[in-house]
Amino acid sequence: KSGSLRVLGIASHLIPLSPFLWLFSGNIAYLCMVQLFTGTVWAAYDLSVQTFIYKSTQPEQRLHYIVYHRSLTTFAAALGTLTSAFILNSMFRVFGSQILGMCLLSAILRLAVVRLMLPKLKPGGIPDAIVHEELARELAMVNYPTRQGLYYHPEVWSRFAKPVAAF
Repeated sequence: KSGSLRVLGIASHLIPLSPFLWLFSGNIAYLCMVQLFTGTVWAAYDLSVQTFIYKSTQPEQRLHYIVYHRSLTTFAAALGTLTSAFILNSMFRVFGSQILGMCLLSAILRLAVVRLMLPKLKPGGIPDAIVHEELARELAMVNYPTRQGLYYHPEVWSRFAKPVAAF
């Protein structure tokens, strides 16, 4: 209802809270709630980014942008993890723990990236971005069955099943 850019903005501002919330307690129940919050925020972020890519790219270029996004995201996650492992021994302590210092640094850096990058993501601010209104109308017209899955549609089972001899 609110659009991918709005959800992306909200989720992006909540992502830096994830490592910051680790600083307050070592209680297992509290940390489980933090992880539940983190998973929800990252799910909203991933979904809104994917939706934004679909809406702002031409169909023939869409797959390239999805591959670029996933590749760069995976590379950045690996680079961030390796960098954290290398600098952990020289990290400042927060509440007597270097890992908590890493969490604080992570929260600060994530917030800096959000503040730097998010203002560039505006509907008219992306070069050559095209919002496909006809695609949105077409997707809104799709008549979804009330029960999803092949189990409820035996008439199409033959399209997906191979004869036993093929195995």
